[in-house]
Amino acid sequence: MDRRKYLELFLNESREHLEGAGKQIEILISGGTGKNATLKEFYRNLHSLKGMCAAMEFRGLTELLHAMEELLEWGRAGNSSRLLKTVGTLETGLEEVGALLGLVENGDPDPSSRTGVLKNLRSRKKSRKIDHESRRPRNSGGPSEKPEVSFPSSIRVQMESLDRLLESTAEVVIHRLRLQRSLPPASGGPPGNHQENLRQSIDRLRAEVMEIRLVPFGSIAGRLRDAALDLAKRREKRIEMEILGTEISIDRSTLERLLDPLFHLIRNCVDHGIEPRQERLRAGKKSVGRLLLLVTRIGSELRVELRDDGRGIDPALLKDRAVEGGWLTPQAADRLGKEEILRLVTLPGVSTHREPDEVSGRGVGMDVVATRIRALGGTLDIDSWPGRGTAFRMQFPLTLAILDSLLVQGKSGTYVFPLHQIESIQEVPVGELERGRNRCLRWKGAPNVDLYSLDEILGVGENPHRKGTCPVLFLRTDGSRRGLLVGSILGRRDLVLRPLGSPLETMREFSGAAILDDGGIALLLNARTLLPETPGPH
Repeated sequence: MDRRKYLELFLNESREHLEGAGKQIEILISGGTGKNATLKEFYRNLHSLKGMCAAMEFRGLTELLHAMEELLEWGRAGNSSRLLKTVGTLETGLEEVGALLGLVENGDPDPSSRTGVLKNLRSRKKSRKIDHESRRPRNSGGPSEKPEVSFPSSIRVQMESLDRLLESTAEVVIHRLRLQRSLPPASGGPPGNHQENLRQSIDRLRAEVMEIRLVPFGSIAGRLRDAALDLAKRREKRIEMEILGTEISIDRSTLERLLDPLFHLIRNCVDHGIEPRQERLRAGKKSVGRLLLLVTRIGSELRVELRDDGRGIDPALLKDRAVEGGWLTPQAADRLGKEEILRLVTLPGVSTHREPDEVSGRGVGMDVVATRIRALGGTLDIDSWPGRGTAFRMQFPLTLAILDSLLVQGKSGTYVFPLHQIESIQEVPVGELERGRNRCLRWKGAPNVDLYSLDEILGVGENPHRKGTCPVLFLRTDGSRRGLLVGSILGRRDLVLRPLGSPLETMREFSGAAILDDGGIALLLNARTLLPETPGPH
């Protein structure tokens, strides 16, 4: 990966964790109060440092910090005397970490710890200490020198401050559009140039604000890998996990909301998918299971795919669970295709585990995943090959803060659709539409595509078109193609979205709101939660 883009941020955050760990070591050595809390905080700093080093692919530092974690666990399990000796050794280990970070700062692509450093540290006298201005090791017995003071070229900012900055930027955009509407059309000359210069400046400002909200996917890679390895250990399984695409940058708020669904999917793969060692050997597989997490960027969208090489999903068992839970009749279950069968796993209460435990088997994990992904304006597709493994594919916008959108008019107001959810738009002759079951319409030009009226779904009336043609948005949702009839199409916009407050935040149909240039408000509709789920209850 190209570390240069994130190196400065990595070094700044690493120094903070290293300084925090150093202060905690001093408290422990001096016999300060709150030993357990101090040890916990010291471990957190070590663990955070290890995760950051792993994300940046500094293998030497990662190995050293992992060994220090293990040594700390050994020391905590013993008496006070053993813990004190361990703390002394870890203090020297922190010096070594500081030295390696200094090498990283000076351009070393992957500095490694000295051979057997933790073993030899016990017999070494403390001869160096960390210089908290430069974080480079210096001799404590050397001549006193005036410290060289350098100020960092980047700082850490609270996410709340970035949110407020985005809000202010959105207001500037709205005010510019209102000003433009109130002025006569620009016809060249200074007024027109001023308007264009203002537009370009605001566009640059908006782009910069969005850029500083981006963080690399690698910032959560260590936590995901640790979760997978920890669960595998509890299940007495052996796995290896590879994460590709850690350099891809995502809006911080989107990444935070993605974390929980990914934890659910990883637990599903390890617990349901990866077989025990003997079972894998009997099936002719390697004894160590494999997970692959692949992150790619496609235009303005992010695609995340999680694969395992486990036992796969048994379609017959999944259909049986859905029938037992009352979701489908046996006849309806027999008519399902492969994609529809696999989507059954996202229904509440459907699980292939007979005996629930603290990890899985209650039928709520995949339901949560599907709901969270839909809330991000995304899709979840599942593919599985019995005996060979399962793949979960998610795709959603890189950010929900500023969205490439389509404005449509309905009977009750103006609404926004994410443009990436729309496959095509067609004018459909009203005379070729006929009523089907469950509010569904059929069009002769696409007899296998279910059509729905936006006004009917929102409960504000029937399709307003009685003659002529009707605009239809053809949408790709959950692997199926469906259409939505709207009153009229107002055009494409780049809109700044804002979260909904209570009680609208509880409504699955809406994912946010945007203030339009005329001062009006348009609600963001998510096609994947707006349209009826398939398959649904019989």
